[in-house]
Amino acid sequence: MAMLPLGAAPFFGWPGRSLPASGAGQELLSRMVFAAIVAMQMADAFECRSNPASPFSIGPLSNRLLVGAVGVEVLMLLAFVYVPPVAAVLGQQPLDAAQWLPILIAPWILIAAEEARKAIVRGPRARLG
Repeated sequence: MAMLPLGAAPFFGWPGRSLPASGAGQELLSRMVFAAIVAMQMADAFECRSNPASPFSIGPLSNRLLVGAVGVEVLMLLAFVYVPPVAAVLGQQPLDAAQWLPILIAPWILIAAEEARKAIVRGPRARLG
């Protein structure tokens, strides 16, 4: 849900203005939030592999099934937004590069928060080396 303030601020003038409740603005915000949720799910899948260990320490690419599943999810997201017949059925339209920026930032917020939590769980001894 970090996408809502990240996406709303530069594109909709939020918090100074109300978020769009209908029309093209609401559809754009909905697409951006949907894409951000999918991206966050992918980041969470890597973070959930181990409670105390960082995915960077266990190797983010070490689970081939997870990497494959995330790859399929990326392709599906891109199809939902960019393949005209699929996008038309789902009522989607392409996002531009500026609209993708907050979507691609949102998962890193989740990763940073989860890495901080895991560092606390590991305790001070683990942080010292």
